[in-house]
Amino acid sequence: MSVVDENWDNLLKKISIPHICMLQSIGKQTTYYANFTPAILTKPLLKSELLKVVDSTSSEFVDSPPAQQVESSATDMEKESIAGAHVLIVDDNAINIEVARGVLDNLPVSVKIANNGEQALDIVRECEKEGHYLHCILMDCQMPVMDGYACTSAIRDGRAGQVHQQVPIIAMTANAMLGEKEKCIAAGMSDYVTKPIVASMVEPKIINWIQSAYSPQFLGKSVMDETRVVHNEMADERPSLASTSGFVEPSSPLSPSSHALPTTPVASISFTTPSSSEGSDTPIWEKSRALMRLANNQVLFDKICEMFIESVPRKCDEIKAAVNDKDASKVKLVSHTIKGMAGDIGAVRVQSRFSDIERLAKHEQLLEIDNALPEAINEIAVFLKELKPA
Repeated sequence: MSVVDENWDNLLKKISIPHICMLQSIGKQTTYYANFTPAILTKPLLKSELLKVVDSTSSEFVDSPPAQQVESSATDMEKESIAGAHVLIVDDNAINIEVARGVLDNLPVSVKIANNGEQALDIVRECEKEGHYLHCILMDCQMPVMDGYACTSAIRDGRAGQVHQQVPIIAMTANAMLGEKEKCIAAGMSDYVTKPIVASMVEPKIINWIQSAYSPQFLGKSVMDETRVVHNEMADERPSLASTSGFVEPSSPLSPSSHALPTTPVASISFTTPSSSEGSDTPIWEKSRALMRLANNQVLFDKICEMFIESVPRKCDEIKAAVNDKDASKVKLVSHTIKGMAGDIGAVRVQSRFSDIERLAKHEQLLEIDNALPEAINEIAVFLKELKPA
């Protein structure tokens, strides 16, 4: 051992190596280090998770198990065909984003996030400016600032640049009603999935649409600086695929000119005494079905449940303020968000209540909303009572 090595060993005995927390996406394999063992936290980081890891009465960290790896249903050949591709998720709901990321974490792709249509356009423009390419966009339809329909129309019109006019855009919509398909087509979307997202249905669509716009043998600079693959611009070299979506053929070129495609700290809230609807056959919590939609990814499911617990009081305060301000558009937006959050975790009664409020807000029926809101908020209290012991 050299003098330098001996001095270093002596120094290590006299000092304490700082405790290190490492953030990683759900589903990613944990990296192990020779000189230290970090505490592993998953993104987005929640205050409650950090408090579990850091023991305020001790200098030691509580060991946090690595995120569970949930197997993808994609074949090795399918994964190889999209390796290095780049996907943009556009959604204003953190839980929806986490669910979509949970699906993508099982695929060898890089991910960018935008919280509304304007942010998405900025990202698309920046990618083109830097010579990068996005290969698929997951686009929420209802968002503040700019919704998914307007954003898609702007991309198809070339207002985000020429390179991405034909990028595959998969709509994420909470509306499964007749006419929604036509509305998505009219906006220029390539396909759509309904929320709550079902991993086994979304993953094949993502793979097919990425394959339709991507040739991994062409190498270059990554949009995420995590991979070394970029898009091949030649449309005639796109693979010809059979669509599994029942919507628009991925192998067909998009038509941007016509738009028709040929082919804060958490606020507290006081709940009334929880009392659910008497005699209702609807369960409070369809936990098993919600977990099944996420391909039984328990880590992801626990994450979004905790996100719901932490965020729903603030959303309730927001909707109450909007009702007091007689702001029907704000009520519609917040009720849509709560409905989506509830759907993701299987809170079916909460989802139904806020679906009703969203519909009332659409017609600006503020008096009816004022009457319906207390029971809707009370239904949240009923659900939280069911959720927290789990």
